Amino acid sequence: MVPACIASCSSWIVSSFVVFVVFVVVFFVIYLRACGDSMALVDNLFLHLRRWGSMRALDTSTGKMLALDRSLDLTG
Repeated sequence: MVPACIASCSSWIVSSFVVFVVFVVVFFVIYLRACGDSMALVDNLFLHLRRWGSMRALDTSTGKMLALDRSLDLTG
């Protein structure tokens, strides 16, 4: 027979994990619906990282780094 403390702790751990998984799923469903598709999710992630980073971008067609003007609006 399992002591009450262990049963209570395991129940708390399982319920916390379930709440966390539900939160993550709901967050990504809302975010993906706002973005339209999964590639938009990746594009938006890199867009935000680029905005907070060194303001340099990789030109994927040439593989060269491009310096971006800080006055550019990167939201569009």
